[in-house]
Amino acid sequence: LEFPDRPVVEALEHTIQWRSSTPVVSRPQSINPRRDLLEAFHTPWRPPILTARGEYLLAFHCAKTPKKVSVNLWSDHLVHTVESALRQCDYVSVVVDGRGCSPRRLLEAAKTVAPAFNELRTHYCGRLGRVYVLGSGKGVLATWWFVKKFLDERTRDKIFFVHDARKLIPYIHHRDHKRLLAALDDDH
Repeated sequence: LEFPDRPVVEALEHTIQWRSSTPVVSRPQSINPRRDLLEAFHTPWRPPILTARGEYLLAFHCAKTPKKVSVNLWSDHLVHTVESALRQCDYVSVVVDGRGCSPRRLLEAAKTVAPAFNELRTHYCGRLGRVYVLGSGKGVLATWWFVKKFLDERTRDKIFFVHDARKLIPYIHHRDHKRLLAALDDDH
């Protein structure tokens, strides 16, 4: 089979094989996430908070990212979390909470999860909405300068920086404004 879309077909075949051979995808109930990973990256709101565009909102807390976690463990946890969200909604967005983190801690968190996020980007392309980076101080901007080199332009265009939680309001579904602000205040 040779036609212009062959790379797309091969990518889809690869993802289908990956999904069938990855237990966290094929049998998500078999995964029992570690508590420290759940505190760092999770679906914290019941019922879920949606963006104004109808995307399921996930939270990633840089300050709570455990050190020295294997790439495989992070990957399983991220895939499990995203799979759980995507079973309820077609798209996900993420609030990356960088408040109270030093530039060094932010960079450590980025390095820790980067390989796992690359796997998500490969197998969930088109399912990630926006990424809202909360707490855009010098540390966040310095980390962004480093991280953006590894992202394609399309992904970079989905990333928004906000200094405080109230600036997220225009992006969140109107019924969830108060819940989001309360949750982010509780987390910080």
